[in-house]
Amino acid sequence: MKSSSTDTTSPTPASLRIGRAMSAFRARLAHRDGRIQLATWLIMVLGIGIAVWRLVGPMFENTRAYGLHDWEAHLAYRAIVPISLRYFEGPWWHPWFCGGAPAWGYSESAPSLVSPYLPAYLALPIQVAARVEVLGQTCLAFGACYLLAGRFTRSVAVRALVGVLYSLNGRWALQATTGHTWHLQYAVLPLALYFFDTALEEGKLRRAIYAGLCLSCTIYWGGVYPAPHIALILSLYAMGMALARLQLRPLLALVIVGTTAFGFSAPKLLPVADFMSRYPRTTTTGVWESTNIKQTWEYLTNHNQSWTSFPFNTPTWAWHEYGFYIGYAGVAVIALGALLGLERRAIVLKIIGVFLFGCAFGGFHDWAPWTLLHHMPVFSSQRVPSRFMEPAVLLLGVAFASFAGRRFDPLLARRPWLDLVLLVPIVVVALDITGVGAKSTTGSFSKLMIDVQPPSSTFYQARKPHGRYVPNDWDSSVLIAMRENTGTVDCYGIGDIDKGAMAKGTPGYKGEAFFRGSASAVVTEWSPNHAVVEYDHAKAGDMLFYNMNWDSSWKANGVPVRDVDHLVAAPVPQEHGRMVFRYYPRTLNLGLALLLLTVLACWWRPIWGAISRWRSMAGKRPAQDHGGAPAQSPSP
Repeated sequence: MKSSSTDTTSPTPASLRIGRAMSAFRARLAHRDGRIQLATWLIMVLGIGIAVWRLVGPMFENTRAYGLHDWEAHLAYRAIVPISLRYFEGPWWHPWFCGGAPAWGYSESAPSLVSPYLPAYLALPIQVAARVEVLGQTCLAFGACYLLAGRFTRSVAVRALVGVLYSLNGRWALQATTGHTWHLQYAVLPLALYFFDTALEEGKLRRAIYAGLCLSCTIYWGGVYPAPHIALILSLYAMGMALARLQLRPLLALVIVGTTAFGFSAPKLLPVADFMSRYPRTTTTGVWESTNIKQTWEYLTNHNQSWTSFPFNTPTWAWHEYGFYIGYAGVAVIALGALLGLERRAIVLKIIGVFLFGCAFGGFHDWAPWTLLHHMPVFSSQRVPSRFMEPAVLLLGVAFASFAGRRFDPLLARRPWLDLVLLVPIVVVALDITGVGAKSTTGSFSKLMIDVQPPSSTFYQARKPHGRYVPNDWDSSVLIAMRENTGTVDCYGIGDIDKGAMAKGTPGYKGEAFFRGSASAVVTEWSPNHAVVEYDHAKAGDMLFYNMNWDSSWKANGVPVRDVDHLVAAPVPQEHGRMVFRYYPRTLNLGLALLLLTVLACWWRPIWGAISRWRSMAGKRPAQDHGGAPAQSPSP
């Protein structure tokens, strides 16, 4: 007898899948091979967990301390989010940065708004939340690598090895130590490649949507290098697979990735494009940066490297842009990946990996890979070509996994205990690599704030804050200024922008709102994105200035403001009154509309199904009569 459609006890498709999975799991445990495989997986999790904590754990030793080098700016990027939300506003404008600058429109700023780490930044001290983000992204990078390598081998040990080389290497430790949080977004690359590779299978083209979603996450999270690198790798992989298979499916999947990535990230991408259209970043010096074979061998294998010590004098940047310890075992893996692996996908991946490895050498010749790539849009604004080593290691590691899978998976299927034995040296390699990385992460959060003043009751622009760090490696701190509620006209971290804001106490300063004549003005209400100014004794047409750097998205009483000496300015209509200055990214609403259209286009069926079920349930609720008793519903 069939159950009624309203029977709430009928299992849903999700519950059926879970039940079948549990049944298969119990059946596997009933066999000796299944128990060995479970033990192998648990030991892998334990061993890699110890290695991860060996790398990241030193950051948690003194949770009161703040990070070195660029952590100052990157914490300020994140601090704007909880502060703005306390004002019931979005993190659109950053008044504390260099006299005021776009927060949402700057590529690396406000990354914690659309992030799984937002609860941490809302609930924890910001220096602790940053450590949580480092730990989380490190685990995500390893897990995503493990998942991607699983497309090529069943071996737990080989998959773990690929994850170790990618997520626990010396460069990962150095970048986390110096506060280059954009580097953490490389964690998304293996996940994007995993979804794209599955989309190439028959009947799974929709998986390309999730690859596009991954790419959009790197844009929201400030991945200024990972995002274009992911786009480049997926494009090359799609073209390579299209040629290898003589199919259009890979190119169609690439179109889906590009379209959905743009749509999902449009609320962030359009304001960033608007800001960069006025301040384009190009670099010619980055073309000729290079390292030679000997230097590359040293930074890949020399055990004596950390944030403060290194085996050779770097050609351009500090050591954190070169060091990439993976040891002799890691070099052997990527070398074998480049030489071996004859499966079609592996051939395409290793060709791309070798190309990226060549890019990491920099501009050693007019026809070097990096020199040619630097002529392309987006890449012309990049520098430090050694940053290509991160994705190169991933692709060559996966090519090695393909070779190992084809050779050893049949043997492991007959003798699964060999995978458990093989896991032992993998854990040893992980501990060796993280031992070198821990030399950098130990002491990475060691700065303390001193002489910090209580927050000012009214915001004003200052040259730099009163407080400072001990030890101090930057002259001016935006994060301390945010604690003191004062802007920083002299600051680091937002790039070269036109500055008009004046610091209190400097010649020409007349307050946070002023006329250049004798009229008076005072700010009566303030938040990061708006200011209400009361003025008097002015003449119609006099220019009222708000002491904030000009941006095209500022409005005064709903009308776009004028750029006068790079200051926000607007003419007053009468002798006295009030003027409301408000900042809202002018392209944000268009971005939100594109996001909505993309979501509807990708998932209109489940969305419409959910709406239909909600309407059906709402229609079945018993109506209430005037006496409060439920009315009788008509018989069907």
